[in-house]
Formats: sequence, C-alpha cells, structure tokens
Amino acid sequence: MPTRHGLNNTARGFFTKHEIEKMGYGTQKRRLGADSQLAFGDCALSLAPAIDPVASPSGTIYSREAIVKYLLAKTKELKRAKAAYKRELAEIQKQEDEQTHKRVRKAADDFVARENGAALAPARDDVFARDMEKIRAVERQKLVNKLAESVDSATKEEKQAEIKKSAFWLPQHAPGHKQVKLKKPPKRPLSPFSGKPLKLSELVSIEIPRTDAGKPVCAVSQKEINFNQAVAIATSGKVMLKQYFDEIAAASHVCPITGKKFESKDVIFLRKAASGKAASGTVVAEHWTPGMK
Repeated sequence: MPTRHGLNNTARGFFTKHEIEKMGYGTQKRRLGADSQLAFGDCALSLAPAIDPVASPSGTIYSREAIVKYLLAKTKELKRAKAAYKRELAEIQKQEDEQTHKRVRKAADDFVARENGAALAPARDDVFARDMEKIRAVERQKLVNKLAESVDSATKEEKQAEIKKSAFWLPQHAPGHKQVKLKKPPKRPLSPFSGKPLKLSELVSIEIPRTDAGKPVCAVSQKEINFNQAVAIATSGKVMLKQYFDEIAAASHVCPITGKKFESKDVIFLRKAASGKAASGTVVAEHWTPGMK
C-alpha cells in the first residue's frame, strides 16, 4: 500500500502533461472567442469602425488617418534603418580594406627585404642612405600596386576560401556554423498584416453603408455583412456581398450601383469577419516555447 507521501505529485519521477504546460514548457494554445475577433468594417489598426475607410490590395480595411500615420512612422523608421545599414556596410568594407592593405604592405616589405637585402649594404653617408631609401620606396610602391591588383581581383568567396584553408580551426569555419549576415531593409514600409510592401497610392477608398445601429450592409441587397465574403470595386469604391457580385456584376464588369466599368484587377476581396466558431477561420492562437522531455 502506497504511503501518503507517495500519492503527492512531487513523488513521481516524471512530470505530467498538465504540469509541463503549467510550468510554461511546450507550445501554448488558447482558443479565441468572438470578442477577440475583428468585426467586418472595423479598422485593423484602431480596432474601431473605420472612419473614411480604405482597403489595401490584400483586402484589409483601415481608417485613412490610422494607416497614413502608420506608413509615415514606418517610412521614417525605415530611413533610419537604411542609414544604419549603410554605415555598417561602410565600416565592414573599411575593415576589409585595412586588412588587405596590411597584407599587401607586409608582402611588399618582405619582398624588398628578401631581394635587396644583400645588395643594399649599410649606408656610409647620408646621401647614399637617402638614395637607397628612394629606391626602396619606388620598388615597394610598384610591388604594392601589383599585389593590390591581384588581391582586388579576387572575389569575396575566393578570399573566404583562402582564409578557411589557413584558419580552418576558427568557429566560423565549422561545418554547422551559420555566419550572421546583415539584413537589408526593405525599400518600402511593409503592411502590418500581409507583410508585403505597401504604398499609400495602393490604398483604395471604399464606401461601407451602415444601418442606424452601425452595422455594415451590402450596397446592392442592403443585407447585413457578418461573416460572408464581401468584395469592393476599386473604380467605384462600392462594397457588396460576393454572392450578388457574382450574380450581377461579375459577367458584365459594370458596377451595379454607379454603372462604371471595371476590370478583374479592380476587384478586392475584403477580409472576412470571424466568430468563435472554427468554420469562420482560425480560432486557435499558438505561442511556441521550448519543450521539455
């Protein structure tokens, strides 16, 4: 019969799955409820009903003021990152040039000392010493130029291969080592959701009709837009349910509200709203943490 102490959790020689999760090990999963989902027509940045709404090419809806402020802040941040990136590259290039110059100078000095050491006897007067120094300087400069051409013609990969042969014991030359590389900043600010470059000119103004209670509705059927797919036509800015878009406007390529023509590229599939049910999309959030065996 087990003792009372043997029934305690700490008496086991292993941890249960529940105990491991309580200690913070392993991937943490939590189900998202309806309150944590973004309703259709709400700004993806301010999480409030979009004011003067605009849509990105990926179908995300923003308030114009919120996305403009975001892009402006990210543009300034990106400008600073590009300047820091250039400075870091210049510093690395400067260090490489200094190392190359030292190797070339050392090789030149060794060559001059080896070739002219016996012929250039110790100077007996100042005039002879100055002449010999001029000869050394001319020969050294010629050799420096010759060696510099041969060194500069080598690619970065060839230089690294030579260093690896002569210093194979260094950690960065180990088979499993991954050299840290500088991450080049993107040319333009990235979308906060799709992660793709986003320009202010790519934003499309849209109109989202709302009921007296503030619920967004389809511009064609006046039905409330909840979790169904909605589309926006870039040329007119009208928002409608995809069901009525397919029935009325998909074939004719004419906006049913304004009568303006549009092309297939002008159709934007807007981001759908989600509920706490799995049928509406992703309802589980995951946070990875180290595992425990």
